[in-house]
Amino acid sequence: GTPQLYTKNQVDSLIVTRSGSEGSIQNLSLEGEELKISGGNTISFEKWDTDSTDDFSGSFLDLSDKPELFSGNFEDL
Repeated sequence: GTPQLYTKNQVDSLIVTRSGSEGSIQNLSLEGEELKISGGNTISFEKWDTDSTDDFSGSFLDLSDKPELFSGNFEDL
């Protein structure tokens, strides 16, 4: 149940394997609120999420519709 983590070299290898000779590795950089992609392409996050009132605090207690922990006997299932 834990995520599988890859090194940069493993990710680069996966990209080259998947893209074959038609693809190319892209360089990404985040400068302020702009994601720059090699080749001159950019994505602006200037007005991405301006409403901080709906942000998640990171606390389990702040979740709505929290899952309930099973407190019964597994033999009763």
